[in-house]
Amino acid sequence: MAREQTLSAPAAVRSISLDRGSHRSFLEEVVIDHGPREILNRMFLSADTQLRAAGVRLTFGSLEELVAVNKANRANWSPLLPLYDPAVNDIAEGDAIALFARAPSGQVAATIAARRYDLEDGTLADKIESLRLFYSDPAKSALDGEEMRVSSKVARGTRGVAVFSGAAWSHPDWRGARLIDPMAPICRGLALTKWYPDLTFSFMVPELVKNGTAKRWRMNVDWEITMINTPVKRGATINAALSWTNPTLMQEHFVDVVASRSGRADAQVDVGVVNRAAKQ
Repeated sequence: MAREQTLSAPAAVRSISLDRGSHRSFLEEVVIDHGPREILNRMFLSADTQLRAAGVRLTFGSLEELVAVNKANRANWSPLLPLYDPAVNDIAEGDAIALFARAPSGQVAATIAARRYDLEDGTLADKIESLRLFYSDPAKSALDGEEMRVSSKVARGTRGVAVFSGAAWSHPDWRGARLIDPMAPICRGLALTKWYPDLTFSFMVPELVKNGTAKRWRMNVDWEITMINTPVKRGATINAALSWTNPTLMQEHFVDVVASRSGRADAQVDVGVVNRAAKQ
């Protein structure tokens, strides 16, 4: 797939701007690297405006913090897929993004994350079924009886660069604000400009497909991914969909995000993001 490289920032700048934890707004640290600068810039601003109106500030953080927040909220959040856990994965600093919506009190109101994979040795289905999607060393880290089965044609046909987008969670006190709706395009936009993946994907349970979540987040659905005795639900089988998108579909989604808030954010541009990109 051809990749449009609008701008190219030095690797050190990209590392600082997207990977290191900070409680500053993510907008203060974004550098547009790949993709359509104008669309991304306006989408970031529009979605961030929606989050600030809801009373939260979106910041970058670490995978260690993501794992800790998950463990602290097990009463209302299932265990994370192990692919985000540095304890069982050797994840390069530049290969993951973790985002946290923080309330004025400092409480984490919502999270979302993304991780990049190079599919150099096979297809996405190979990566999933081997459990190397979850663990650097499955023989050492996987649960007894843990298994992944793939019948998705999209997964079987995907090579190149893939990004898993997940860890989408809202604290019960904030679920009425639907914070994930603006956070999802921000996370995918950051992954697009940082990595320009051939495919961005997740695993989605049937209930979320049926209630319109996949459609609302502009994700296509391909069946199925069978998850057997994973840390998410030990001793059980989950029949999930592969929800997926690509750069063209994401850009269409980003345009709609801006258009849906026209009159509030559409006419504005975050000059800071443009200037930071232009200076690289």
